[in-house]
Amino acid sequence: MISSTILAKGEVSLVWGNKLKMIISPSDESAHSFILRHHIVYGASDVSNIVSKSGYWVRQPGVLDSIVHLYQQYEEHHLLVLVMNSHIVKETRAIFSNPQYFLSRLNDTFYKGRGASQQSGYYIIKFCPDCIRAQIREFGFGYFKACWLCSDFCVQHHQTLQNIDYPLFNPYDYLQKILSGHFPARMHSYEIRRYQIEKTLLKFAVKASPCLAEIFQKWIRKRLHLIDEKVAGECGVDDRARVLVWLLHDDGRFRNAAHVHLGLILKAIQKVYSNHYLDFINTHSKTIIIPCGIKSRETVFIPFMVHNENDCQKCLEINCFASCSIPVVCSIVQQNLREEMNLCDKIIYREYIGQNTSFFFSK
Repeated sequence: MISSTILAKGEVSLVWGNKLKMIISPSDESAHSFILRHHIVYGASDVSNIVSKSGYWVRQPGVLDSIVHLYQQYEEHHLLVLVMNSHIVKETRAIFSNPQYFLSRLNDTFYKGRGASQQSGYYIIKFCPDCIRAQIREFGFGYFKACWLCSDFCVQHHQTLQNIDYPLFNPYDYLQKILSGHFPARMHSYEIRRYQIEKTLLKFAVKASPCLAEIFQKWIRKRLHLIDEKVAGECGVDDRARVLVWLLHDDGRFRNAAHVHLGLILKAIQKVYSNHYLDFINTHSKTIIIPCGIKSRETVFIPFMVHNENDCQKCLEINCFASCSIPVVCSIVQQNLREEMNLCDKIIYREYIGQNTSFFFSK
């Protein structure tokens, strides 16, 4: 029997019966390093899924089809932390959008599986020899920290990071030696351009529902005076008139604004007129927690803002992620009305249910 075990300091391991079998993962490790160490443990010498031909970390790492099964037993939230720390997640500025978009890279990285990759290099492979020596003493192995992807300096040891001697013709053997503490004779101190401290976990920006977007549109139409030059600047445009075009026709009639524009205006008001922003949020919104894991929906939960007068259990808005109860609600309706529906209605209804099920539960 296989089960997962949470160890100290955010480490994760797998248990086969009573015997520790799989890899411990420190909480500050990069996804590239985590995947690399699986290759080392299981002798998978093809590392094209994490290292380019020229010897750089690729921007979007992934696991090979042949060993994708090794990652299935890890806690999904831990794999998500690896993806977030390594800046692999897809970010979107849009407030009124699908929150699960944020998790799409988790599937691409650890669950989808891929063949040999031809990706170009993106990150120079850098490391701190003293950190790796300390890791070996503490854990029995070395690993590449996620913060080394975007930093040139080790804050812990107050020294520049070292980079490998390019070109890197055999990355598997080369990186295996580094993680075992056998550093190459020729190493170079990387030119310091970024004195970055270790990065904190990438924060998830709460998304909001289409129903709240419609309420905000009605709210802002009554408060167009809030859209001034400061708000326009926060929206990324140079004058107020360009923002008003998002809301008004040339003749002054209101237009249905795009959700992306409404989101920009809401974020701008939050920064410029926080009291008005809080008034809107406190009066019209509520935050719900929705499950949206990939392997199992109940493994990852995400906050989602919706209109406080709406009942998400009864909502049939197909573009709203919170309406994940649609298949359940509709299945009950279908059972009650089965005999009353004609053939055409049944076909349309079946297609409607199928589309929603695919949208909310796709892998």
